Amino acid sequence: MFKVTFTEGFAAPIDVRAELHLKLYEIASTIGSIPAHHHSAWSSLSESEARLDVRGWQFVYRVDPKDRRIIVLGGSPILA
Repeated sequence: MFKVTFTEGFAAPIDVRAELHLKLYEIASTIGSIPAHHHSAWSSLSESEARLDVRGWQFVYRVDPKDRRIIVLGGSPILA
C-alpha cells in the first residue's frame, strides 16, 4: 500500500482535506496493484505530477514508487 503525505505548510479546509485523503487512498490502492514488472507505468507515474480536483480546490501530487508514497505538493482554490 502507498502512504499519503503532505508537504509542510499545506493548507486547505478540513472537509476538503478529508475528501482529498479518501480520493488519494483510492488512487493509492489502484496504483499499489500495478505489478512491479510494468516499468513503463511506474516510470510514467514517477516522472509526472498529477492534478486532482476536490470541492473547488485543485491539488498537485507526485507518486514516489521507491518509497511507496503519494506526496501532495500543494493545493489552491480553483478560480472561476
